[in-house]
Amino acid sequence: MIHRDVEFWATMEATSGDVKPEDIQVAKTATGLQYIRFTTCLQAFVEEYNRNKRKWKSGFIKTMIQAEIVQELLRAGGVPGEAGHPVPDGSQPTLERICTIDPLKVSHYVKSFEWRNGDKYLYGVVETAAAIGDAPGTRLMAQVLQGITVAFSARTIVPQKKMPDGTTV
Repeated sequence: MIHRDVEFWATMEATSGDVKPEDIQVAKTATGLQYIRFTTCLQAFVEEYNRNKRKWKSGFIKTMIQAEIVQELLRAGGVPGEAGHPVPDGSQPTLERICTIDPLKVSHYVKSFEWRNGDKYLYGVVETAAAIGDAPGTRLMAQVLQGITVAFSARTIVPQKKMPDGTTV
């Protein structure tokens, strides 16, 4: 879909900065499965371009978070997130794949969202998927507990405007 000065395409990129998770808690389910819960910055909306030469606007994410499907996922236990990007080896991702979470790659669930510093930073409470073998949730839990900074990415379909200097808004 193309408008006069706006192109639409899928965006997948790291949107959180190098922020260490806060308030890390080790927990277990009623059946003994281990996971961790922490708070972290999911995305920054500052008046700067990121390393992909894009400037994110918070309005799109605010609208997305309020969407009924996202609210339904939050009520049902959390918005699932994948480890890695949905780009097949040697080819371009499809819109269908971008819009579909692979249950075998779920590493975490965003349990809630919180805006900080007005609408400049979107934080979330995140729980890793239960630690089972070498699953993505196990690896994410180990990295956070080891003190490694983890980043989160947006998987979105948003309008983007290419600027004359090559940057994107």
